[in-house]
This record gives sequence, structure tokens and C-alpha cells, in this order.
Amino acid sequence: MKLAVDCGTSKELLEYDKKCSSRVENLSPSEKSLTWRLALEYENARLMQLLDDERKALHDEEVVRTLATRMFEEERQIRENLEAKLNELMVKEKDRTKEESKNQNENSP
Repeated sequence: MKLAVDCGTSKELLEYDKKCSSRVENLSPSEKSLTWRLALEYENARLMQLLDDERKALHDEEVVRTLATRMFEEERQIRENLEAKLNELMVKEKDRTKEESKNQNENSP
């Protein structure tokens, strides 16, 4: 707002802009170096944070993958146990049926 009050016309605003632009261009080499260093440090910090976030995401993916594999293996083991139990029961049923058939044949005249 202050700028709008101070520079009421577009000509005054243009002059203000030129003045600000020339001031930035006339920075001393040490000021330019400091500006670049700060910008690079900021960018480095941003990239390091991005890298850390990616590492955490990768770690989380590995944890999820490990848990999914463990769950899959547990389900496979349960299925195999149930299939073995079913086969065992089928064999027992077959033996029982044979035994009943044998007993019926012995008891019939």
C-alpha cells in the first residue's frame, strides 16, 4: 500500500522499479557471493529434506512389502494345513466306509 501511495503514477512506479533494479545489480561481489551461498544452502536443505522424505517412503514401502509377504506366507501355510487335514479326513471317511461295507457284508446271510 505504501508503494501505491508513494508512487501515484505509472511513471513514478517505473522510476522506482529502475532504481530497485540498479541497486540489485550494483551489489558488491561479497554480497553477491553471500546471496548465492544462501540460495544454494536453501536449495541444498530443500533437496536434503526431499531425499529424507523419499528414504522414509522407501522404508515404509519395504515394511509394507515385508508384512504383506509374511501375511501371504501365513495364509499359504494355513491353506496347506487345511488341505492336509481335509485329505486326512477323506482317508478316514474312506476307511470308515470300507469298514462299514465290510461289516454289512459279513452280517448279511
